[in-house]
Amino acid sequence: MLFPEYLVNEGTFEANARKNHFKDYLCFRRPIPLSPERAQVIITLKARWERESLITSFYLFHHGPCHLDFSNLIEELSQEAGSLGVAEQGQEPPRIIPNQVLERFFLEHMARCQPFAGVGEKIHRLNNRKGQMEFLQYLQDDGLRKKLKKAGEDRVLVWRFIKGKLQAKRRSFSPPEYKFY
Repeated sequence: MLFPEYLVNEGTFEANARKNHFKDYLCFRRPIPLSPERAQVIITLKARWERESLITSFYLFHHGPCHLDFSNLIEELSQEAGSLGVAEQGQEPPRIIPNQVLERFFLEHMARCQPFAGVGEKIHRLNNRKGQMEFLQYLQDDGLRKKLKKAGEDRVLVWRFIKGKLQAKRRSFSPPEYKFY
């Protein structure tokens, strides 16, 4: 909902518009005017979104945000993409594994592993008042938010799928300019 207005507000709209990743995005074809009132709304909404993202990760997985490292699975995922007919033509191995291949692999192999096992039950718990109040308490806990935020995006937990199990391999030291879309 905030995209790409938050980029205008942060002063990175033009730089992002030049990136190859966004070359086909219609919203980058012309400048986006942003009134001071709307800019303030964007700041408020982005802060709320960041808080909710941190707390949701904690609620669902009992830690802050994480990344899945598929680098040891490239060959297997490339073969899967080829068998489904969704691989990039002429790429050996493909540079990009299609999203549907990653989702299918995740659901078939990783979703049953911790920290992802049990997520369905936690989501289902949000359908009743008790679960909603529990989540609201997390959401309003500034100490928890500060603790999760302190870990920072450059210290995100990285998981790898090895021998049928998810293993926390390291903390990420991704450069700040590396973004996940």
